[in-house]
Amino acid sequence: MDKCKHIGRLRLAQDHSILNPQKWHCVDCNTTESVWACLSCSHVACGRYIEEHALKHFQESGHPVALEVNELYVFCYLCDDYVLNDNATGDLKLLRIMWSGKWALVSPFAMLHSVWRLIPAFRGYAQQDAQEFLCELLDKVQQELETTGTKYPALIPASQRKLIKQVLNVVNNIFHGQLLSQVTCLACDNKSNTVEPFWDLSLEFPERYHCNGKEMSSQYPCLLTEMLAKFTQTEALEGKIYACDQCNKAQKQLMVCRLPQVLRLHLKRFRWSGRNHREKIGVHVHFDQMLNMEPYCCRESLKSLLPDCFIYDLSAVVMHHGKGFGSGHYTAYCYNSEGGFWVHCNDSKLNMCTMEEVCKAQAYILFYSQRLTQANGPSKIPCPSTADSQQHTELADCSMDNSSS
Repeated sequence: MDKCKHIGRLRLAQDHSILNPQKWHCVDCNTTESVWACLSCSHVACGRYIEEHALKHFQESGHPVALEVNELYVFCYLCDDYVLNDNATGDLKLLRIMWSGKWALVSPFAMLHSVWRLIPAFRGYAQQDAQEFLCELLDKVQQELETTGTKYPALIPASQRKLIKQVLNVVNNIFHGQLLSQVTCLACDNKSNTVEPFWDLSLEFPERYHCNGKEMSSQYPCLLTEMLAKFTQTEALEGKIYACDQCNKAQKQLMVCRLPQVLRLHLKRFRWSGRNHREKIGVHVHFDQMLNMEPYCCRESLKSLLPDCFIYDLSAVVMHHGKGFGSGHYTAYCYNSEGGFWVHCNDSKLNMCTMEEVCKAQAYILFYSQRLTQANGPSKIPCPSTADSQQHTELADCSMDNSSS
């Protein structure tokens, strides 16, 4: 919210509690977490995620505006929104602060409030999908970076434009990969290749986990490699789905033809059950700390890439706690590469943990970092020979010379 009319009516007393850190605790439960000070009186209470004593104070007193004493964010209960009077444009300026390197710690609350303004669908405290949120967030970040890069192009020295272009394209540089969709006629062996970009791979569970038998789903774990194999397996096409001059039977296969620096794997745990209900597939997915992507890539001309280009190391895991799509809680396991340890991030709580704990997580999104990255960008795998193929998409971008490996 850009402006709040209730802010201008406030009159802060000289002995107000926000001026005295010794009073920064809830007067009802004495907690020091998520403490909000009423700006109409000296009352101090905890927020929604603790015991909601600040909300109860508003309901009893009618005082609408409160300040979070540690993070310095203002919330108006009458407007039911955070007051962001100092950010009229509503962009993700916090990201520029984070990347500036001037601050060791940045509160996630500021990012959350900015995201609410940019993506209204995620506004409020209703349950949201972490995968959908991440896709929308990265898209908005990339859009802002591209807009920033086009504002003052004349002022940028020519020697720095290439570097700045790489920085502004950071989302694509990190997550962008390419898939080769190859349709092969089973009668005449005619091939049709199409290259499609991707920023994540959404992996379906094998059919046996889509049954209603919850005992079977919880008893037998699923392998991540099995889900990747299902994603890249051949699919039969019959009838008018595929048009060939001579035949009407074909098969289709998806293969990775360009590897991203960071591979994001979305495990499709929520499936439709009934008209308006989505239930969760609660089976445990077994994933390893190291992932070899070679079996899921184009199988021709693989010698042009070094073996380590296909090796990925686990760097983060997003976990969903709960039984259904409309409820639950998200936490994340993140690997600190400098310290060489794992951290479990649960709201404001950070705890060091072991790799064994990470592997037991009910993963929803997996992040794997490429062990050997290319100096000229993500690894590209040469596509199959297309001399006898019908081309729908230019494949030049999918080629790679030996020097880049």
